[in-house]
Amino acid sequence: MYKLLSERDLELRHLRKKAEQEKVAGTAGVTSEAAATKIVELSKKVRELTAECESEKSKGKQWARKCMELEHEVSFPCCPTNNGDAMDGHAVLNI
Repeated sequence: MYKLLSERDLELRHLRKKAEQEKVAGTAGVTSEAAATKIVELSKKVRELTAECESEKSKGKQWARKCMELEHEVSFPCCPTNNGDAMDGHAVLNI
C-alpha cells in the first residue's frame, strides 16, 4: 500500500511539473507574440521618422543654398548669381 501511495505521489508531482512548464511556455508564447508586434510597430515608426528626417535635411540644404545666394546678392548687388547677362557689374549690349 505504501508503494502504491508513493507511485501516485510521484505521478502527481510529475503532472504538476508538466502543468507548470506548459503554463510558463504559454505565457512565453504570448509575451513573444507581443514583443514581435511591438518590434513591427517600432520599425514602422523608425521608418517614418527616418523619412521625415531626410526630408527636413533636404529642406535645410535648400534653405542654406538660398541663404548663400541672398548673401551673395547683398554683397555684390551688381552681379546676379543665376543668369550670365551681366559681367563685373556692366551689362553686355547685343547689337
